[in-house]
Amino acid sequence: MSPSQASVDVVPDPHRMLMWDVSEKVAGNRNMTSMFAVEEFTNDPRNIRRLAYGPPLTDVAYRLGGRPYSLNDYVRRQNVTGLLVVKDRSVVLEHYGFGNTEETRWTSWSVGKSVMSTLVGVALQEGRIPSLDALVTDHVAELRGGAYDGVTMRHMLQMSSGVRWSENPGDPAPNVADFARCLAEQRPGSILAIAKQLPRAIDPATGMAAKPGVIWNYSNVDAFVTGVALQRAIGRSLAKYLEEKIWKPCGMERSGFWMSESPGGLNSGAGDFSATLRDYGRLAQFILDDGVLADGTRSLPQGWMSEATTWRPRSADGASPGTSSGGYGYLWWRLPVPPGLGVAPETTSTSSATFTAVGLFGQYIFINPVEKLIMIQWSAYPEPEIYAPAVESAAFFNAISDALN
Repeated sequence: MSPSQASVDVVPDPHRMLMWDVSEKVAGNRNMTSMFAVEEFTNDPRNIRRLAYGPPLTDVAYRLGGRPYSLNDYVRRQNVTGLLVVKDRSVVLEHYGFGNTEETRWTSWSVGKSVMSTLVGVALQEGRIPSLDALVTDHVAELRGGAYDGVTMRHMLQMSSGVRWSENPGDPAPNVADFARCLAEQRPGSILAIAKQLPRAIDPATGMAAKPGVIWNYSNVDAFVTGVALQRAIGRSLAKYLEEKIWKPCGMERSGFWMSESPGGLNSGAGDFSATLRDYGRLAQFILDDGVLADGTRSLPQGWMSEATTWRPRSADGASPGTSSGGYGYLWWRLPVPPGLGVAPETTSTSSATFTAVGLFGQYIFINPVEKLIMIQWSAYPEPEIYAPAVESAAFFNAISDALN
Protein backbone atom coordinates (compact mmCIF):
# COMPACT_ATOMS: atom_id res chain seq x y z
CA MET A 1 0.00 0.00 0.00
CA SER A 2 1.31 3.43 -0.87
CA PRO A 3 1.64 6.22 1.71
CA SER A 4 -1.21 8.13 0.06
CA GLN A 5 -3.56 5.20 0.65
CA ALA A 6 -2.41 4.85 4.24
CA SER A 7 -3.23 8.49 4.90
CA VAL A 8 -6.85 8.22 3.74
CA ASP A 9 -7.95 4.69 4.71
CA VAL A 10 -10.04 4.32 7.85
CA VAL A 11 -9.31 0.82 9.08
CA PRO A 12 -12.58 -0.99 9.87
CA ASP A 13 -13.46 -3.03 12.95
CA PRO A 14 -12.18 -6.59 12.36
CA HIS A 15 -14.93 -8.00 14.59
CA ARG A 16 -17.42 -6.87 11.92
CA MET A 17 -15.53 -8.27 8.91
CA LEU A 18 -18.49 -10.32 7.68
CA MET A 19 -20.63 -7.15 7.67
CA TRP A 20 -18.23 -4.58 6.19
CA ASP A 21 -19.61 -2.19 3.58
CA VAL A 22 -17.73 -1.53 0.33
CA SER A 23 -15.49 1.22 1.70
CA GLU A 24 -14.64 -0.93 4.73
CA LYS A 25 -13.84 -3.90 2.49
CA VAL A 26 -11.48 -1.80 0.39
CA ALA A 27 -9.72 -0.34 3.42
CA GLY A 28 -9.68 -3.66 5.26
CA ASN A 29 -8.44 -5.79 2.37
CA ARG A 30 -5.34 -3.63 1.94
CA ASN A 31 -4.67 -2.99 5.63
CA MET A 32 -4.75 -6.47 7.14
CA THR A 33 -1.62 -5.84 9.20
CA SER A 34 -3.48 -3.11 11.09
CA MET A 35 -6.25 -5.48 12.21
CA PHE A 36 -4.96 -9.04 12.46
CA ALA A 37 -1.88 -10.98 13.50
CA VAL A 38 0.23 -11.74 10.42
CA GLU A 39 3.57 -13.29 9.50
CA GLU A 40 5.68 -11.91 6.68
CA PHE A 41 7.11 -13.95 3.82
CA THR A 42 9.89 -12.18 1.94
CA ASN A 43 11.10 -12.08 -1.63
CA ASP A 44 14.69 -12.30 -2.85
CA PRO A 45 15.71 -8.87 -4.22
CA ARG A 46 18.53 -10.56 -6.15
CA ASN A 47 16.01 -12.72 -8.03
CA ILE A 48 13.08 -10.67 -9.28
CA ARG A 49 11.45 -12.05 -12.43
CA ARG A 50 10.42 -9.12 -14.58
CA LEU A 51 7.06 -9.56 -16.25
CA ALA A 52 6.72 -9.54 -20.02
CA TYR A 53 3.95 -7.43 -21.55
CA GLY A 54 2.13 -8.41 -24.74
CA PRO A 55 -0.38 -6.67 -27.02
CA PRO A 56 -3.00 -5.19 -24.70
CA LEU A 57 -6.47 -6.65 -24.33
CA THR A 58 -8.64 -3.58 -24.90
CA ASP A 59 -12.16 -4.98 -24.62
CA VAL A 60 -14.11 -8.12 -23.83
CA ALA A 61 -17.68 -8.88 -24.90
CA TYR A 62 -19.97 -11.15 -22.90
CA ARG A 63 -23.69 -11.50 -22.20
CA LEU A 64 -25.60 -11.75 -18.95
CA GLY A 65 -29.34 -12.33 -18.86
CA GLY A 66 -29.24 -11.92 -22.61
CA ARG A 67 -27.81 -8.37 -22.39
CA PRO A 68 -24.39 -7.42 -23.81
CA TYR A 69 -21.62 -6.16 -21.53
CA SER A 70 -18.06 -4.93 -22.01
CA LEU A 71 -14.79 -4.92 -20.07
CA ASN A 72 -15.65 -1.54 -18.52
CA ASP A 73 -19.09 -2.86 -17.56
CA TYR A 74 -17.50 -5.84 -15.87
CA VAL A 75 -15.09 -3.72 -13.84
CA ARG A 76 -17.98 -1.54 -12.68
CA ARG A 77 -20.45 -4.35 -11.98
CA GLN A 78 -17.93 -6.42 -10.02
CA ASN A 79 -16.45 -3.52 -8.02
CA VAL A 80 -13.06 -4.57 -9.35
CA THR A 81 -10.11 -3.18 -7.38
CA GLY A 82 -7.45 -5.07 -9.34
CA LEU A 83 -7.46 -7.15 -12.54
CA LEU A 84 -4.55 -8.94 -14.19
CA VAL A 85 -4.71 -11.13 -17.30
CA VAL A 86 -1.70 -13.17 -18.41
CA LYS A 87 -1.62 -15.04 -21.74
CA ASP A 88 1.36 -17.17 -22.77
CA ARG A 89 3.43 -15.65 -19.91
CA SER A 90 2.78 -12.07 -21.05
CA VAL A 91 0.57 -9.55 -19.26
CA VAL A 92 -2.18 -8.33 -21.59
CA LEU A 93 -4.30 -6.46 -19.03
CA GLU A 94 -3.38 -4.78 -15.75
CA HIS A 95 -5.97 -2.60 -14.03
CA TYR A 96 -6.18 -1.00 -10.59
CA GLY A 97 -9.21 0.63 -9.01
CA PHE A 98 -10.44 2.13 -5.72
CA GLY A 99 -7.03 3.67 -5.05
CA ASN A 100 -5.03 0.46 -5.38
CA THR A 101 -1.64 0.56 -7.15
CA GLU A 102 1.08 -1.87 -8.20
CA GLU A 103 2.41 -1.60 -4.62
CA THR A 104 -0.87 -2.53 -2.90
CA ARG A 105 -0.84 -5.83 -1.03
CA TRP A 106 -4.42 -7.08 -1.08
CA THR A 107 -5.70 -10.01 0.93
CA SER A 108 -6.78 -13.24 -0.71
CA TRP A 109 -9.35 -14.45 1.79
CA SER A 110 -10.14 -18.06 0.83
CA VAL A 111 -8.00 -17.98 -2.31
CA GLY A 112 -5.32 -18.80 0.25
CA LYS A 113 -6.92 -22.23 0.78
CA SER A 114 -5.92 -23.16 -2.77
CA VAL A 115 -2.39 -21.91 -2.11
CA MET A 116 -2.22 -24.00 1.06
CA SER A 117 -3.37 -27.01 -0.97
CA THR A 118 -0.44 -26.36 -3.29
CA LEU A 119 1.92 -26.29 -0.29
CA VAL A 120 0.56 -29.70 0.73
CA GLY A 121 1.65 -30.88 -2.72
CA VAL A 122 5.14 -29.46 -2.12
CA ALA A 123 5.30 -31.29 1.22
CA LEU A 124 4.30 -34.54 -0.51
CA GLN A 125 7.02 -34.04 -3.11
CA GLU A 126 9.57 -33.58 -0.32
CA GLY A 127 8.31 -36.59 1.63
CA ARG A 128 7.30 -34.51 4.64
CA ILE A 129 3.78 -35.92 4.27
CA PRO A 130 3.97 -39.62 3.38
CA SER A 131 0.55 -39.81 1.73
CA LEU A 132 -2.75 -37.95 1.49
CA ASP A 133 -4.22 -41.00 3.16
CA ALA A 134 -2.35 -40.15 6.38
CA LEU A 135 -4.69 -39.29 9.25
CA VAL A 136 -5.00 -35.63 10.14
CA THR A 137 -4.80 -36.62 13.82
CA ASP A 138 -1.29 -37.98 13.18
CA HIS A 139 -0.20 -34.33 13.26
CA VAL A 140 -3.00 -32.75 15.31
CA ALA A 141 -3.03 -35.05 18.32
CA GLU A 142 -5.32 -32.71 20.27
CA LEU A 143 -8.21 -33.87 18.07
CA ARG A 144 -7.81 -37.60 18.77
CA GLY A 145 -10.84 -39.22 20.32
CA GLY A 146 -13.23 -36.79 18.65
CA ALA A 147 -15.02 -36.13 15.38
CA TYR A 148 -11.79 -36.03 13.36
CA ASP A 149 -10.86 -39.67 14.09
CA GLY A 150 -10.47 -41.58 10.82
CA VAL A 151 -10.30 -38.41 8.70
CA THR A 152 -7.41 -38.27 6.22
CA MET A 153 -5.58 -35.35 4.69
CA ARG A 154 -7.35 -36.17 1.41
CA HIS A 155 -10.74 -35.87 3.08
CA MET A 156 -9.70 -32.51 4.50
CA LEU A 157 -8.52 -31.17 1.15
CA GLN A 158 -11.80 -32.28 -0.44
CA MET A 159 -13.93 -30.70 2.32
CA SER A 160 -15.41 -34.14 3.03
CA SER A 161 -14.31 -34.74 6.63
CA GLY A 162 -17.87 -35.44 7.73
CA VAL A 163 -17.41 -33.13 10.73
CA ARG A 164 -20.42 -30.88 11.32
CA TRP A 165 -19.85 -27.19 10.61
CA SER A 166 -21.84 -24.25 9.24
CA GLU A 167 -20.65 -21.30 7.18
CA ASN A 168 -23.96 -19.56 7.85
CA PRO A 169 -23.59 -17.03 10.71
CA GLY A 170 -27.32 -17.38 11.38
CA ASP A 171 -27.05 -21.06 12.30
CA PRO A 172 -26.54 -22.29 15.88
CA ALA A 173 -23.01 -21.79 17.19
CA PRO A 174 -20.30 -22.60 16.54
CA ASN A 175 -20.30 -21.30 12.99
CA VAL A 176 -18.28 -19.05 10.69
CA ALA A 177 -18.99 -15.99 12.84
CA ASP A 178 -17.25 -17.70 15.78
CA PHE A 179 -14.31 -18.55 13.52
CA ALA A 180 -14.03 -14.93 12.40
CA ARG A 181 -14.26 -13.74 15.99
CA CYS A 182 -11.28 -15.91 16.96
CA LEU A 183 -9.14 -14.25 14.28
CA ALA A 184 -10.26 -10.77 15.34
CA GLU A 185 -9.57 -11.46 19.03
CA GLN A 186 -6.19 -13.10 18.26
CA ARG A 187 -6.52 -15.72 21.00
CA PRO A 188 -4.00 -18.58 20.66
CA GLY A 189 -5.57 -22.03 20.50
CA SER A 190 -9.10 -20.71 20.12
CA ILE A 191 -9.85 -22.31 16.74
CA LEU A 192 -8.55 -25.75 17.69
CA ALA A 193 -10.72 -25.42 20.81
CA ILE A 194 -13.74 -25.05 18.50
CA ALA A 195 -12.61 -28.03 16.40
CA LYS A 196 -12.37 -30.23 19.50
CA GLN A 197 -16.03 -29.73 20.36
CA LEU A 198 -17.48 -30.36 16.89
CA PRO A 199 -19.60 -33.52 16.38
CA ARG A 200 -19.95 -35.73 13.32
CA ALA A 201 -22.44 -34.54 10.72
CA ILE A 202 -25.54 -36.59 9.99
CA ASP A 203 -25.66 -38.22 6.57
CA PRO A 204 -29.16 -37.42 5.20
CA ALA A 205 -29.08 -40.61 3.13
CA THR A 206 -28.74 -42.86 6.18
CA GLY A 207 -29.75 -40.76 9.17
CA MET A 208 -26.51 -41.92 10.78
CA ALA A 209 -23.22 -40.19 11.54
CA ALA A 210 -21.51 -39.35 8.25
CA LYS A 211 -18.47 -41.37 7.26
CA PRO A 212 -15.37 -39.48 6.11
CA GLY A 213 -15.29 -38.90 2.37
CA VAL A 214 -19.05 -39.11 1.79
CA ILE A 215 -20.52 -35.64 2.34
CA TRP A 216 -19.08 -32.39 0.96
CA ASN A 217 -19.37 -29.44 3.34
CA TYR A 218 -17.37 -26.23 3.08
CA SER A 219 -15.59 -25.57 6.38
CA ASN A 220 -13.13 -22.89 7.43
CA VAL A 221 -12.37 -24.91 10.55
CA ASP A 222 -11.41 -27.95 8.45
CA ALA A 223 -9.11 -25.73 6.37
CA PHE A 224 -7.53 -24.29 9.51
CA VAL A 225 -6.95 -27.80 10.92
CA THR A 226 -5.41 -28.87 7.60
CA GLY A 227 -3.05 -25.92 7.91
CA VAL A 228 -2.12 -26.97 11.45
CA ALA A 229 -1.35 -30.51 10.25
CA LEU A 230 0.78 -29.16 7.40
CA GLN A 231 2.73 -26.73 9.61
CA ARG A 232 3.53 -29.51 12.07
CA ALA A 233 4.54 -31.91 9.29
CA ILE A 234 6.97 -29.40 7.75
CA GLY A 235 8.18 -27.92 11.04
CA ARG A 236 7.57 -24.30 10.07
CA SER A 237 4.81 -21.82 9.28
CA LEU A 238 2.88 -21.61 6.03
CA ALA A 239 4.46 -18.18 5.45
CA LYS A 240 8.03 -19.44 5.75
CA TYR A 241 7.34 -22.55 3.66
CA LEU A 242 5.75 -20.41 0.94
CA GLU A 243 8.74 -18.05 1.11
CA GLU A 244 11.30 -20.84 0.77
CA LYS A 245 9.59 -23.06 -1.80
CA ILE A 246 7.69 -20.61 -4.01
CA TRP A 247 8.08 -16.91 -3.22
CA LYS A 248 11.86 -16.61 -3.53
CA PRO A 249 12.41 -19.22 -6.30
CA CYS A 250 9.63 -17.70 -8.45
CA GLY A 251 11.16 -14.22 -8.40
CA MET A 252 8.42 -12.28 -6.64
CA GLU A 253 8.95 -8.53 -6.60
CA ARG A 254 7.65 -7.79 -3.09
CA SER A 255 7.17 -9.50 0.24
CA GLY A 256 3.74 -10.51 1.49
CA PHE A 257 2.16 -11.73 4.70
CA TRP A 258 -0.10 -14.52 5.93
CA MET A 259 -2.78 -14.12 8.59
CA SER A 260 -2.14 -15.90 11.89
CA GLU A 261 -4.49 -16.96 14.65
CA SER A 262 -2.49 -14.89 17.15
CA PRO A 263 0.82 -12.98 17.26
CA GLY A 264 3.58 -15.53 16.70
CA GLY A 265 0.96 -18.28 16.47
CA LEU A 266 -0.25 -20.67 13.82
CA ASN A 267 -0.88 -19.32 10.33
CA SER A 268 -4.48 -19.77 9.26
CA GLY A 269 -4.93 -22.52 6.67
CA ALA A 270 -8.35 -21.03 5.95
CA GLY A 271 -6.60 -18.49 3.71
CA ASP A 272 -5.79 -14.82 3.98
CA PHE A 273 -2.39 -14.11 2.50
CA SER A 274 -1.69 -10.66 1.10
CA ALA A 275 0.49 -9.79 -1.91
CA THR A 276 0.69 -7.47 -4.92
CA LEU A 277 -1.39 -8.12 -8.02
CA ARG A 278 1.68 -8.93 -10.10
CA ASP A 279 2.93 -11.41 -7.51
CA TYR A 280 -0.49 -13.11 -7.54
CA GLY A 281 0.15 -13.47 -11.28
CA ARG A 282 3.59 -15.01 -10.73
CA LEU A 283 2.09 -17.41 -8.18
CA ALA A 284 -0.62 -18.44 -10.66
CA GLN A 285 2.05 -19.03 -13.31
CA PHE A 286 3.87 -21.40 -10.93
CA ILE A 287 0.60 -23.32 -10.50
CA LEU A 288 -0.13 -23.32 -14.23
CA ASP A 289 3.37 -24.79 -14.74
CA ASP A 290 2.47 -27.66 -12.35
CA GLY A 291 5.12 -26.50 -9.91
CA VAL A 292 8.11 -26.63 -12.24
CA LEU A 293 10.51 -23.76 -11.53
CA ALA A 294 12.47 -21.81 -14.13
CA ASP A 295 15.55 -23.99 -13.57
CA GLY A 296 13.55 -27.16 -14.19
CA THR A 297 13.22 -28.15 -10.53
CA ARG A 298 9.93 -29.91 -9.87
CA SER A 299 8.35 -28.62 -6.65
CA LEU A 300 5.07 -30.54 -6.95
CA PRO A 301 4.49 -34.24 -7.64
CA GLN A 302 4.12 -35.02 -11.34
CA GLY A 303 0.52 -34.31 -12.33
CA TRP A 304 -0.35 -32.76 -8.96
CA MET A 305 -2.55 -30.00 -10.36
CA SER A 306 -4.47 -32.50 -12.49
CA GLU A 307 -5.17 -34.54 -9.37
CA ALA A 308 -5.95 -31.46 -7.29
CA THR A 309 -8.53 -30.34 -9.85
CA THR A 310 -10.22 -33.70 -10.37
CA TRP A 311 -13.73 -32.74 -9.37
CA ARG A 312 -15.92 -34.55 -6.90
CA PRO A 313 -19.63 -33.66 -7.12
CA ARG A 314 -20.59 -31.32 -4.33
CA SER A 315 -23.77 -30.91 -2.38
CA ALA A 316 -25.46 -27.57 -1.89
CA ASP A 317 -23.61 -25.20 0.42
CA GLY A 318 -25.96 -23.94 3.11
CA ALA A 319 -24.44 -20.45 2.94
CA SER A 320 -24.85 -20.33 -0.87
CA PRO A 321 -27.79 -22.59 -1.77
CA GLY A 322 -27.53 -21.73 -5.46
CA THR A 323 -24.20 -23.51 -5.79
CA SER A 324 -25.54 -26.98 -6.54
CA SER A 325 -23.61 -27.49 -9.78
CA GLY A 326 -19.91 -27.61 -10.41
CA GLY A 327 -17.20 -29.43 -8.52
CA TYR A 328 -14.52 -29.26 -5.88
CA GLY A 329 -10.98 -30.64 -5.87
CA TYR A 330 -8.20 -30.19 -3.31
CA LEU A 331 -9.42 -26.75 -2.16
CA TRP A 332 -9.83 -25.72 -5.83
CA TRP A 333 -13.15 -24.99 -7.53
CA ARG A 334 -14.66 -25.66 -10.91
CA LEU A 335 -17.08 -22.85 -11.76
CA PRO A 336 -18.90 -23.69 -14.99
CA VAL A 337 -21.46 -21.34 -16.52
CA PRO A 338 -24.84 -23.05 -16.06
CA PRO A 339 -26.88 -23.38 -19.26
CA GLY A 340 -30.16 -21.60 -19.78
CA LEU A 341 -29.41 -18.37 -17.91
CA GLY A 342 -28.79 -16.18 -20.94
CA VAL A 343 -25.11 -16.03 -19.98
CA ALA A 344 -22.47 -16.23 -22.70
CA PRO A 345 -20.00 -17.57 -23.49
CA GLU A 346 -21.26 -20.63 -21.58
CA THR A 347 -18.28 -22.63 -22.77
CA THR A 348 -15.22 -22.45 -24.99
CA SER A 349 -13.41 -25.32 -26.70
CA THR A 350 -11.17 -25.61 -23.62
CA SER A 351 -13.28 -24.20 -20.76
CA SER A 352 -13.56 -27.62 -19.09
CA ALA A 353 -9.83 -27.27 -18.27
CA THR A 354 -10.34 -24.10 -16.22
CA PHE A 355 -9.96 -24.23 -12.46
CA THR A 356 -10.44 -21.46 -9.93
CA ALA A 357 -9.46 -20.26 -6.47
CA VAL A 358 -12.27 -18.29 -4.83
CA GLY A 359 -12.18 -15.83 -1.94
CA LEU A 360 -14.65 -13.74 0.05
CA PHE A 361 -15.91 -10.46 -1.44
CA GLY A 362 -14.89 -11.39 -5.03
CA GLN A 363 -11.28 -12.57 -5.04
CA TYR A 364 -10.37 -15.02 -7.83
CA ILE A 365 -7.55 -16.82 -9.56
CA PHE A 366 -8.76 -18.36 -12.84
CA ILE A 367 -6.31 -20.68 -14.62
CA ASN A 368 -6.70 -22.51 -17.93
CA PRO A 369 -3.52 -24.54 -18.53
CA VAL A 370 -4.55 -25.51 -22.07
CA GLU A 371 -4.88 -21.88 -23.12
CA LYS A 372 -1.95 -20.84 -20.87
CA LEU A 373 -4.34 -18.19 -19.59
CA ILE A 374 -4.55 -16.62 -16.12
CA MET A 375 -6.90 -14.03 -14.61
CA ILE A 376 -6.41 -12.52 -11.16
CA GLN A 377 -9.30 -10.50 -9.78
CA TRP A 378 -9.59 -8.40 -6.65
CA SER A 379 -13.02 -7.03 -5.78
CA ALA A 380 -15.13 -5.52 -3.02
CA TYR A 381 -18.57 -7.03 -3.59
CA PRO A 382 -21.28 -4.92 -1.96
CA GLU A 383 -23.36 -7.98 -0.96
CA PRO A 384 -22.45 -11.34 0.60
CA GLU A 385 -24.01 -13.19 -2.36
CA ILE A 386 -21.25 -14.92 -4.33
CA TYR A 387 -23.02 -17.25 -6.74
CA ALA A 388 -24.36 -14.79 -9.33
CA PRO A 389 -21.14 -12.71 -9.49
CA ALA A 390 -19.11 -15.94 -9.78
CA VAL A 391 -21.17 -17.03 -12.79
CA GLU A 392 -20.51 -13.64 -14.38
CA SER A 393 -16.78 -14.01 -13.67
CA ALA A 394 -16.72 -17.47 -15.24
CA ALA A 395 -18.42 -16.13 -18.39
CA PHE A 396 -16.04 -13.17 -18.46
CA PHE A 397 -13.03 -15.51 -18.30
CA ASN A 398 -14.49 -17.53 -21.18
CA ALA A 399 -14.94 -14.27 -23.11
CA ILE A 400 -11.28 -13.35 -22.47
CA SER A 401 -10.28 -16.73 -23.87
CA ASP A 402 -12.36 -16.11 -26.98
CA ALA A 403 -11.04 -12.57 -27.40
CA LEU A 404 -7.41 -13.73 -27.23
CA ASN A 405 -7.95 -16.53 -29.72
